[in-house]
Amino acid sequence: MTIELPRELEELVRSRVERGDYASLERLVREAVERLLDQDEDEREELQQAVEEGLRDIERGDYAEYDEHTKDLAKDVHERGLKRIADLQKAGRR
Repeated sequence: MTIELPRELEELVRSRVERGDYASLERLVREAVERLLDQDEDEREELQQAVEEGLRDIERGDYAEYDEHTKDLAKDVHERGLKRIADLQKAGRR
């Protein structure tokens, strides 16, 4: 597999290997991918737990009906959340 990186990122990767933080470029990339996959799995598990908790709340009747003010507030929170996700993705984080 061949991977091309932006120059700045390639320089950072090479410097970490030259500094001795990693035994090789391959090892650094392998560890980075493993960490990313672990992080994705952790986030997926957290989301699943939150959904399950929400469903249990609904089954118990532990929820609130939304009025127009609450709907506007929820819409605002949702829009800010989407913007934050987009900003994090632009910054290379997920």
